[in-house]
Amino acid sequence: MRARLVVGNWKMNPPTIEDAVELARAVAALPRSSAKLGIAPPAVALAAVADAVRGRDLAVFAQDVHWEEKGAFTGQISATMVRGLAEGAIVGHSEVRRDQGDDDARVARKLARAVAAGLRPILCVGESEAEFVAGESTNVVARQISADLVRGLAEGAIVGHSEVRRDQGDDDARVARKLARAVAAGLRPILCVGESEAEFVAGESTNVVARQISADLAALVRGSVGRLVVAYEPIWAIGTGRPATGAHATAAARAIRTALRGMDVDADAVPVLYGGSVSAKSVVEFARADGIDGALVGGASLDPDEFGAIVRAFT
Repeated sequence: MRARLVVGNWKMNPPTIEDAVELARAVAALPRSSAKLGIAPPAVALAAVADAVRGRDLAVFAQDVHWEEKGAFTGQISATMVRGLAEGAIVGHSEVRRDQGDDDARVARKLARAVAAGLRPILCVGESEAEFVAGESTNVVARQISADLVRGLAEGAIVGHSEVRRDQGDDDARVARKLARAVAAGLRPILCVGESEAEFVAGESTNVVARQISADLAALVRGSVGRLVVAYEPIWAIGTGRPATGAHATAAARAIRTALRGMDVDADAVPVLYGGSVSAKSVVEFARADGIDGALVGGASLDPDEFGAIVRAFT
């Protein structure tokens, strides 16, 4: 059974580090439930909050990480900087996609960086209001899942060349590991596949390349999602007071898991959270929704009492 998880995304709140520490301690003091509890404070408060709740049963997440390891990126934080302070990081949040221009390619690079740094990523996906009205919700989240997990990233490296497979003993498992390393480093991999002469003569060409593609890419994806959490956030519901329905969230969760299964991922092991105008009142419907394992909570997470009520709903 998937563990339940409720994470408070504090966004650009509260106003001071002292306030953030006080809020974190209040959340840490909430009665324990069967749901795992997490908070995502602003970057400037990460260190202080992490220190304040160290040893408590409370996970700390960064709100975002950069897609590069280091460099001239003013105001940004890398996944390596976050490691040691936080258990994981949110990537692909709709507000970051909207305000900072994060497309699926950039989100994929951030996801790879977070995984490579040993962080537990919360990948946010969700449709706009126009896409919702057009009935495209499930198509949009399926596309985002696929693109964010396996899209090629940047100029890069050849992996799996036949001569290397032949001379250095690279089998599909080793090629998959090289492929994962290339992606994590932000490189655009050229994956080489192909059959031997004996396989060609035997009429096995298409079967061989299909097997290689499946093994090499599926292993990459599995490595990326070992600790993955997906948050479904319909953009039209965030901060509007108009949450989706439980049935709509269930349909989105099914689309997400179908997309994951299409990449040979154990989709049933990946928690799916709902985010979008989550409150103590609205959460009851999502806590009962099939396929929803928790919540990514915005403004309501700034009130420990209301946040506690949300957590209890998933007990």
